[in-house]
Amino acid sequence: MARRGHRRTIVLTAAGVLAVAAHLGLGGAVLAGAAWTGWAANVLLAVVLVNVVAVTVHAASPRSAAASKAISPSLPDG
Repeated sequence: MARRGHRRTIVLTAAGVLAVAAHLGLGGAVLAGAAWTGWAANVLLAVVLVNVVAVTVHAASPRSAAASKAISPSLPDG
């Protein structure tokens, strides 16, 4: 059984995922109705993808891992 802190994290993550999915669905429906939004949707998608890639690369970099260890040295290794 998950501890209380983990359960809260899981619930907040699930709520965030549902909110993003709802916004994407509603946004897609709105964008589908207008003629000029094709290029705007492509630009927005490109910005989101670049952001996701940048965050992923930053989180996976060894320098980022070293910085997080320096911030919280009380965490056990491994």
